[in-house]
Amino acid sequence: MNNHIGEVWRSERGEEQPSSLIVTNDPIEIVDLNNIVKGCISDFGNEFLQLKAIFRYDLLPCIPSSKDKIVTLFSNIINSIIQHPPISTKLLVYVRSQLQPEIMDLSLPEGFENFSITVYTNITANDQWRNKNEGLIAQCASIVKGIGGQLTCYNIATTGCLYTLQVPGKIDK
Repeated sequence: MNNHIGEVWRSERGEEQPSSLIVTNDPIEIVDLNNIVKGCISDFGNEFLQLKAIFRYDLLPCIPSSKDKIVTLFSNIINSIIQHPPISTKLLVYVRSQLQPEIMDLSLPEGFENFSITVYTNITANDQWRNKNEGLIAQCASIVKGIGGQLTCYNIATTGCLYTLQVPGKIDK
C-alpha cells in the first residue's frame, strides 16, 4: 500500500491517483529537521570534537517523510563531510533554511511551503571525494526525490562543498 500526502486526482480512466508530491511505501510522519540535526550532532560528537568542528544551523522546517530515511539522509551528508575535513582550518558545517515563497506549487499539502535547506561546509569536494561518496550522494538524492524534493551537491571552487535540498516543509510553531 502506498502512503501519500498531497491532492488526490482522477486519471483519464477515472481511477483515483495521489499527486506526485510524495508517494512511498514507508510510513509518513511529520519529521522535525531540528531534532534530526541535533541527533546527528550527538551521533558524530566524537568526530566533531576531534576535528574541533564548528556546527551551526538555523531554525529548520518539519517535513513529511519517514523519520528513518531523513536520519539516513543527514547522517550520509554529515559522514561525507567529516571523512574529508579541511587540512589547514577547522571544519565548518552550517545548515541554512530558507522559505522559497516565489516557488508556487499547487500540489503541496495544506500548510506546507517550499524550503531550501542548504548545508555549507569548507571541505574541498574534489574528484576523489566525489568518487568516494558517489553512492552516498545517490542514496541521498533518492531519499529527497521520494519526498517530492531535489538534492544538488556543488563544489564551490576553493571554498568548500554545498548540499542543497529543495523540500516541502512547514515551521512548527
